[in-house]
Amino acid sequence: MRTLLAGLALVVLLPLPAWAGPFDGTWRIDMKNTHLDPKPWDQTVKDGRYSCTTCDPKIDIKADGSDQSVPTEGKEPETMAVVVINAQSVKLTHKRAGKVTRERLQSVSADGKTLNVQRVEYPPEGGPVKIAISHSRVGAPPPEAHAVSGVWRVVKLDVQSDNGKLFTLQSTGDGMTMSSPTGEGYSAKFDGAAVPWRNDPDGGTIAIRKIDANTYEETYAVKGKPVEIHRVMVKGNALTIEATDLKRNTHSTYGAERVTTAKR
Repeated sequence: MRTLLAGLALVVLLPLPAWAGPFDGTWRIDMKNTHLDPKPWDQTVKDGRYSCTTCDPKIDIKADGSDQSVPTEGKEPETMAVVVINAQSVKLTHKRAGKVTRERLQSVSADGKTLNVQRVEYPPEGGPVKIAISHSRVGAPPPEAHAVSGVWRVVKLDVQSDNGKLFTLQSTGDGMTMSSPTGEGYSAKFDGAAVPWRNDPDGGTIAIRKIDANTYEETYAVKGKPVEIHRVMVKGNALTIEATDLKRNTHSTYGAERVTTAKR
């Protein structure tokens, strides 16, 4: 699942019918069993500019509140606007083809050791999705730069919107269909053939292959180049996604619980 997908109200766990595949049903991301790679990332706001050296591609733009073009692999142009709110806070606004897709309000604690990010995603459907992320500082802050500048490591992720934690899987005999209230998803066969990732701004594709009865693997690619690999494993009403970001060389794990079974 490329993103933390959408949620719904708590539902009593239902037993699987004998005819259903082990993956079939609606799943909710379990934040207690989700562990993000702690690999540090780096940003700087200084002398009227914003830079991110760990972004891929790297970003170096004006921080004057105007929409600045940033490198993108997608089919639509992307911009980013950086607004310095005060000595402790900065707001970053991302747009695709002029439409807001993501906002990030970054605020640093009084002691300068914690960066809290209030992030709002605007997916094609069912949004917005609100996410809170806390980071700890790595090393000393760069001199004469804004407080949000420096190297940071994520320590806590909290998807606050129910619609950011749910996805549905339905086996098709020779493949799998995935859907979410945010409008993302795919329908693919276990033959490794790439199919479009629905509503993906980067125009990416998904290819899936079956590992065993309770495991399959997704490969997300952009312009034919693999970007992410997800190994999806199920055991009863618990599902685990081992996610590898090939660009940043990071490895994260997402847990999910089944909240309702599929219907045929």
